[in-house]
Amino acid sequence: MSTCCCATPPTTKTTAPSAQPAQPSKIPVVKIAIGLVLAGQTMVLGMGINITDTPIFGATYWVLHGILFTSALIVLTLLGGPLLRNTYTALYEKRISVEGLFLLSILGALGGSLVATFQGTGSIYYEVVAIVLVIYTVGKNLGIYSREKAIAAAHTFRETFDYAYTQEGKIDIEKLRQNDEVIVGPGQPITVDGIITKGESFVQERALTGEPTAIVKHPGDKALAGTYTVDGTLHIQATHLKGDRVLDTIIDTVENAHIKPSHLQEQADRIMQWFLPAVITISLGTFCTWLTIGHWSEALFNSMAVLIIACPCALGLATPIAVYSGLLKLSKLGLISKNGDFLDTLAQAQRVVFDKTGTLSEEELVLVDWVMDPSCPLPREELKAMAALIEKPIDHPIARAFSYETSSTHTLESSRIIPGKGIQAQLSDASGKQYAITLGNLSLMPENCQASFQALQDTSLFTEAKKAIYLCLDGVPTAVALLDEKLRTGVNEVFEYLDTLDLKITLLTGDPNPHWDSIHGVTLESGLSPNEKDKRITELQSQGERLIYIGDGINDAPAMTHCEASIAMGSGAALTQSTATAVLIADSLEALPQAITLCRKIRARVRENLIFAANYNFFGMTLAALGMLHPVVAALLMLGSSIWVSVRALQATR
Repeated sequence: MSTCCCATPPTTKTTAPSAQPAQPSKIPVVKIAIGLVLAGQTMVLGMGINITDTPIFGATYWVLHGILFTSALIVLTLLGGPLLRNTYTALYEKRISVEGLFLLSILGALGGSLVATFQGTGSIYYEVVAIVLVIYTVGKNLGIYSREKAIAAAHTFRETFDYAYTQEGKIDIEKLRQNDEVIVGPGQPITVDGIITKGESFVQERALTGEPTAIVKHPGDKALAGTYTVDGTLHIQATHLKGDRVLDTIIDTVENAHIKPSHLQEQADRIMQWFLPAVITISLGTFCTWLTIGHWSEALFNSMAVLIIACPCALGLATPIAVYSGLLKLSKLGLISKNGDFLDTLAQAQRVVFDKTGTLSEEELVLVDWVMDPSCPLPREELKAMAALIEKPIDHPIARAFSYETSSTHTLESSRIIPGKGIQAQLSDASGKQYAITLGNLSLMPENCQASFQALQDTSLFTEAKKAIYLCLDGVPTAVALLDEKLRTGVNEVFEYLDTLDLKITLLTGDPNPHWDSIHGVTLESGLSPNEKDKRITELQSQGERLIYIGDGINDAPAMTHCEASIAMGSGAALTQSTATAVLIADSLEALPQAITLCRKIRARVRENLIFAANYNFFGMTLAALGMLHPVVAALLMLGSSIWVSVRALQATR
């Protein structure tokens, strides 16, 4: 599949003599709208002139032709700047790019039309100028918008961690010095890499490291920028400041990756290396041949006809139709893509790389078991309801695991959060009887309870669980809630479907202690840092494989930037969503194999269209070069071929 309509010249060390090339800017929508309106009008008017006998050189003749020429000139003025600049850059760098064919087709259509106008013979193709420019500009704008959005998201995310609190108050992080102490309150972002000197708190590191549970941090532990405290206040000695943090490395990777040319653009440029010179050679050969056997005007007209018939309108119309229709279809599956490259890459993918935490597994831990002490005086369900009542008001990753429906008749009298450890609460039942409950880590339990709980930790129930939450009732060890990860619905079915599509699967996670060693027979590679994930992707690519990466955390962003295509979960980090090629809005993994099947079908149809267009151009240019292609027939063939490939492109998405 080609993306000629949204091509961007590859970045090289050689630049135009004026200065370093500036980043491309979007063409205002109003200009595109004007170009689109003029393209439609000139197409209708031009076709009408070509198939009717208009008195030559009369007042009406000049008015109609003048309108068409002026319209083409207006569109060229409004939209032609980027195409001309990119063509010039390519020529200066001694490259042949797809922009050259677009410009050559435009010049051929304009030149041939002017010859036809002033000679009073042959068809006019002024509408080709407007159509080609509109298609090219829309594609360019989509590419620029995607890059700007990703970089803006990276900047916004970076700004979240651009300040810190010290004893003097809030300050810009750039004013901090090595070993300065920052204070991070409950629910606040940690903005430096450093060592905790004081305080205890749960810290949510899932987006940065892939660890699904909030980690209790104590004095002496490391803290990373890009994570958040949950329930306590931490004093952190800064060891790595802005520009030297792990977070900065990740964001820099995201920002710089979007400057690189796409694989499809490089592919399109390679095609142009032979196609564009062939068109020019045939056109010049036609002119020289007819100049020796006929009039110069006939030679010029036939050579222009070669350029016109070689116009990439079939490619420029049908391929975007297939791409945009495919993107619409993907959106109905819940997969929102940012560009047409995604369709082609998804169709050619050979391996799917999944992150585990938050991608294959649910975002939050779930309560998987409730181990009761046989001597507990309360029924199991009543005790569970009491725990849920205590945790319900708290926005905490552990508390949310207890957010199941209850029918408790108890009343929560008071509660006190112990940062990094748990909660102590007082409840009363309908009769007014009071209960004292301690719920949290083992370190929070009364000393007389800890020995009883520790005796249970060697059982298989505890070793298989991700997290154990202990409960003491009135100072007596009573129950243990076992929390664990849970695979998303349909994961195994998705893997089976991917197997039928002959796709290999790789599973990566930053979680150092995952619940599963393998999923659906695929070994899980665990404990990987963002850099290690990125290296793993590079290793797979060095084997010649095309990859799709699916993740949700900030730690997935570097790997995503180096994959041919990437998909972020809709519940994932904002930076990850902006980095990824597409977003899975509803977190429904079932859409992935369906999307791959659809994209393979679209790609096959587009390839068929390209083969048709190649044959059409070959025979069309041959007939034009021999002077055997009547202008009216050429116009009808151009229109018919465009309609044919467009209809077939639409059919591929059904």
